[in-house]
Amino acid sequence: MRAQVHERIDALADLRPQWRALESRALEPNAYLSARFVLPALAHLPATQPVWAVSVHEDTSGAGPLRGLGLFQGRSPRRLFPLPHAQTYASPHTYLGGILLDRDQAGPALHSLLDALSQRTSGLRLERMSAESPTARLLQEAVAARGGSWHE
Repeated sequence: MRAQVHERIDALADLRPQWRALESRALEPNAYLSARFVLPALAHLPATQPVWAVSVHEDTSGAGPLRGLGLFQGRSPRRLFPLPHAQTYASPHTYLGGILLDRDQAGPALHSLLDALSQRTSGLRLERMSAESPTARLLQEAVAARGGSWHE
């Protein structure tokens, strides 16, 4: 697996067909993480902080199927999260957040995504995501395996 950081969300335009295919194979389908929702939301509801992405592809060339996708914004330290960190993107009309992971490759895709995030930020804040969801459980396991901590 290979993760790639996209500094600008418009760089994902070439990934739209793969993004849509990932939506149908997602561990947790989420209309609010759909290309059909996110891209118009970003065009018409400008985000308060720049949005960037991490895409995970099956092979190291980046040409293989998309196996994971996360959309993020940088955040400043806060009282409950005292380090600069990334937060999952959510528009004002998003009611369910998270990341997209291919249900058949969720573990490896998540680890690649976390590797890329660890090179860029000190932590990850997940907004509007159920703590009981399959993705949350997978994240908790991955964080523990990496020696990190998980706080709700």
